[in-house]
Amino acid sequence: MKYKRYPKVKDSGVEGIGDIPEGWEIRKIKFTSYVKGRIGWQGLTSEEYIEEGPYLITGTDFKDGKINWKSCHHVEQWRYEQDPYIQIKNNDILITKDGTIGKIAFVEDVPGDATLNTGVLVVRPLNNSILPKFQNWIFNSRLFIDFIEFIKSGTTINHLYQEEFGKFTFPVPPIDQQEQIYDFLENKTTQFDELIAKSKAQITLLEEKKQATINQAVTKGLDPSVPMKDSGVEWIGEIPEEWEVRKLKQIGYLKAGGTPFRSNSLYWNDGIIPWISSGEVNYSTITSSREKITKLGLEKSSATKFPIGTVLVAITGEGKTRGQSAILEIEAATNQSVIGIVHDKKIIHNSFLFLYFQSQYLPLRNYSHGSVQSGLNLEILKNYPIVLPTTIKEQTQIFEFLKKQTIQFDELIAKSKTQITLLQEKRQALITAAVTGKIDVRNIVV
Repeated sequence: MKYKRYPKVKDSGVEGIGDIPEGWEIRKIKFTSYVKGRIGWQGLTSEEYIEEGPYLITGTDFKDGKINWKSCHHVEQWRYEQDPYIQIKNNDILITKDGTIGKIAFVEDVPGDATLNTGVLVVRPLNNSILPKFQNWIFNSRLFIDFIEFIKSGTTINHLYQEEFGKFTFPVPPIDQQEQIYDFLENKTTQFDELIAKSKAQITLLEEKKQATINQAVTKGLDPSVPMKDSGVEWIGEIPEEWEVRKLKQIGYLKAGGTPFRSNSLYWNDGIIPWISSGEVNYSTITSSREKITKLGLEKSSATKFPIGTVLVAITGEGKTRGQSAILEIEAATNQSVIGIVHDKKIIHNSFLFLYFQSQYLPLRNYSHGSVQSGLNLEILKNYPIVLPTTIKEQTQIFEFLKKQTIQFDELIAKSKTQITLLQEKRQALITAAVTGKIDVRNIVV
């Protein structure tokens, strides 16, 4: 849909904003809005967090432009009362000023007393000339995103200083137009969000189908007519009668890596041996590494240089990393959070082994819960069961079949991701055009 432009415009005098409609003004945050943050921690530590009480909002509680009240910590009442300037109200706008700066959350449905940690600013219009809900769209526009990018480009420290933030400049239309722009954007962005949600759901469905296809092929084979038997492994169930169940230590040798002392430059400077960390083990073929170590670093540490074709498994890591796998296409060492499985080529094809680990991601993570420590380790992995087609030929057939299938799934997933990116760009462009007066939405019926 093409939108009309305002019939009369004027030069805003601000680079990046350009012309604005007549009747609009250019204002700065420091002249229009109340901006406050916690001055230091004021002695507040995580040891003070309690189960109930006033909410303590941090940047990690921002979710989809709102506050996830369920994830907030709680503090004593006196902590809330000690700083009246950051007592949060409905219609406040919160902005992260540390770490990932510039994240926005609009405050609605405050469930009780709430205050801020040091990493968040509260923004509140000083008078009735700006509606909070309109100002929230300003902060969600390209105008503010570009402002944050400019600040980040000038320093190595990601911090949004209040003095710098006060310089943020934006157009302000009359109140009635702010209402109209808000209503227009609420309606149009909801339509975009519904389309984006559908594309995300499509990706989830495709990924589930891809995973199910892999699981079926590597544990049941490609011929549904063959006789089956119980594998004896609860989460695998039946397998083809001719297949075997072995432990991983029976199909090759397993070894964890190591890390040379960081303090010794002779172990790292001018290193030529690729050195893989757990974050690089992400269901891919590895052809390079973020870091390299020297030959001396390899010799003076518990690191091992694994051959091409080794299957790697991450045994620790934040979030989803633990249990992920990869194949080496280069000779490389690893850190102690990665185990290399050097397979016996007469028993198993490394690509089949890699696919097997893709099918076992969740079972493998759950399997580690029975250990003394929460996580995987070398002994657990050595004794982990693997179902094995008896011939390399059958393993290769399964790999070739899944290679074609996964390419098709990946192409469909890539198309959905491209669609999401396009929708997000159009959504962003529409917001920016509306709040900067590049389109006239006054006569559009929502």
